[in-house]
Amino acid sequence: MKAIDIDSFVDICLLSAPRFSPDGRLAAFLARRPSLERNAYLSDVYLLDRESMSIILLTNSGTVTDFCWSSSDTILYAAEAKEGPYAVLRERDKEFVVYYEISVSGGEGKEAFCIPVPVKEICRAGEHGFLLKAFCRRDWMEYYQLSPEKRQNSPITEEDDCIVFDEYPFWRDGQQDTNGRRMGLWLYDQLDGSLRLLTPPDFQVNEWEYHAGRLVYSGVSYGSEARPISEGVYLMDIWTGRTRCILEPGTWAVGILTMLYDKIFLTRHDCQRSWAGESQSLYFADPDTLELTFIGPNDYNVGKVSAATDSQTVDLRLVHSSGKKIYFCTIINEEVCICSIDGQGRLTTEIHTRGSCSGFAVKDGEILWCGQREGGLPELYLGEKQVSHFNENYLATHSICQLEPMCSVSSDGTEVHGFAIKPANYQPGQRYPAVLHIHGGPCMAFLDIYYHDVQVWANHGYFVFYCNPRGSDGRGKAYADLRGKYGTVDYDDVMSFLDHALAACPEVDPQKLGVVGGSYGGFMTNWIVSHTDRFACAVSLRPVSSWITLEYLSDIGRHFVLREMGTNTAENPEELWRRSPMRYAYHIKTPTLFIHSDHDFCTHMVESVAMYTALLNAGTETGLCVIKGESHGLSRFGRPRQRVLRMEKILAWLDAHLKDSTPAEQQ
Repeated sequence: MKAIDIDSFVDICLLSAPRFSPDGRLAAFLARRPSLERNAYLSDVYLLDRESMSIILLTNSGTVTDFCWSSSDTILYAAEAKEGPYAVLRERDKEFVVYYEISVSGGEGKEAFCIPVPVKEICRAGEHGFLLKAFCRRDWMEYYQLSPEKRQNSPITEEDDCIVFDEYPFWRDGQQDTNGRRMGLWLYDQLDGSLRLLTPPDFQVNEWEYHAGRLVYSGVSYGSEARPISEGVYLMDIWTGRTRCILEPGTWAVGILTMLYDKIFLTRHDCQRSWAGESQSLYFADPDTLELTFIGPNDYNVGKVSAATDSQTVDLRLVHSSGKKIYFCTIINEEVCICSIDGQGRLTTEIHTRGSCSGFAVKDGEILWCGQREGGLPELYLGEKQVSHFNENYLATHSICQLEPMCSVSSDGTEVHGFAIKPANYQPGQRYPAVLHIHGGPCMAFLDIYYHDVQVWANHGYFVFYCNPRGSDGRGKAYADLRGKYGTVDYDDVMSFLDHALAACPEVDPQKLGVVGGSYGGFMTNWIVSHTDRFACAVSLRPVSSWITLEYLSDIGRHFVLREMGTNTAENPEELWRRSPMRYAYHIKTPTLFIHSDHDFCTHMVESVAMYTALLNAGTETGLCVIKGESHGLSRFGRPRQRVLRMEKILAWLDAHLKDSTPAEQQ
């Protein structure tokens, strides 16, 4: 068996975006493979024949970013233009998107049209129309109407010497400068090449759904003021432009939005200060009268799978309508479920699995979904039947260490669920170091699926322990509610789980413990080493160190801090400082490495820089590694070489402090 090494993830195929053809004979999906050579993910469309259950490769450019069915026999897909005038334009204007059309019988994809805005989602609308969800800049409206030739000569996309910010948020993780930028809905007419923005230039679209000329969407308009968290819901006839308001903005945040044949389905919750503790209530809306009908409360996230893993690509939308039923993903009791709700509000669990789901589609009552099951890797399933085998060779040839479920009880009697993994070279009676791993979120969950990071550590001789403390997803809103309690009950849960794991695994050397966490897990790592000296080393990735700096520098800080801490800097800076690991940094004795991406705008790089500086000043061994050109999601979808570099730094720090007696070199 091959040992799982730092770069073994390049042999894993990631599946997503399953979509049935209009007539249901076929289905298509995306398969992505990491490439160290190209330092990118090579992505192509595959076809599934529902009758023969055979799977074939349809495109082979390796650059497909999105696709939709343009007919039952053709697929429209976005890909990199490698030659011709579009390639020249794309080199200069990164927002330019080229679409190709290909027959399901095979052959070469032919250029269909180009779009001058960065499209995120596309669907057919009428005989020769397409609806697009795409970014636009509110002051570039005239530029978007220029022909490709004229766009090449326009000075508007030339690099500016400065950026002027006049709104909040002014940047967004993974997108950098977003000042004046909005996610809007557009209508493209393939017949005459016209592109029309359906929503106002200052309107930010959240959810949307289209059916038979009707477009329902949620969002909010804003200018130079801070973007509101509340949203309205609107219904538009795309052919006449008539728009009506179903839900006025001001009080509610809208979660999921889709349509049955005769109803609109949505979830909403109170977005005032207490909203995090509110369930996502379920509603129907009548598209004629616009009257809202309450279906009932819901204790779990709808249309969301918050699986903590680095080995899957999750679709933007995990909700679909068959016309008669609404289908959505959720995590219930730490199992992933695909549920349905009919026009009478009856809720049914269609599929549940010890694993995860990264995307699904529904046709004639059958569910086609991509997911990981029972410790496995992504595959395609039709109902309960596995129909693809992309990653079976990896499972058969690599030394995958088995997850052992574990349950501990915290000091107040709360059960905490998690996993233990023995080292690949495990021998009873020998002594081993161990790594305690903490997920991000905090409203995420470790599930029974493959996680590359923990497999790397186990294959390098470590026990690995990880759990779902309070704040995690999948056990209801009360369990997930961590407002104002960061570093209290979650700290108790994590440390109690570690005590339980050490008692169950006497081969672990308690003097050789490391703790690793990213994002919220980075906050917890910082909090842990500032409140106990029991760990021999720590690695804190993209952490929260100060709630005060997070409020003002994070792309989500203004709302996130008030929501999660129950206060803000203007009201109670003393409380935010008391709950910040930075306050206790000078007490830290644990050698700690900080890793951050320089384009992380969710938790800004200053969060690691400040902690690193404080530990240096306190005389504590520390290191700081800044990964260039990456965002907050480096561990999940960062460039392959940068992912390798990240793990090299983590493993070197752990090995130096948990396996060697000599101090680690500065990272």
